Amino acid sequence: LSLSPQRLLDWHARLAQRGGWLVVDEAFMDVTPQLSLASHTHQVGLIVLRSFGKFFGLAGVRLGFVLAERKLLKLFADQLGPWAVSGPTR
Repeated sequence: LSLSPQRLLDWHARLAQRGGWLVVDEAFMDVTPQLSLASHTHQVGLIVLRSFGKFFGLAGVRLGFVLAERKLLKLFADQLGPWAVSGPTR
């Protein structure tokens, strides 16, 4: 399902007013980069998840990253520690 960036940003604004987060899965965003919210992740409560393996057909590669405001990224790092990357993936 693909939603317009503006619709997602509107949802984010409504959630942020209540202290909520909007988590967006952009695993296949490489096909339509103009729809990405990556440039908006400095906003409080907007979290974007991206993947390397899915778009590039790298079967078995479990490698991705999260984009969010610095404070939230620090919280993730403190609570979760570094993300493990398997030997074959490296």
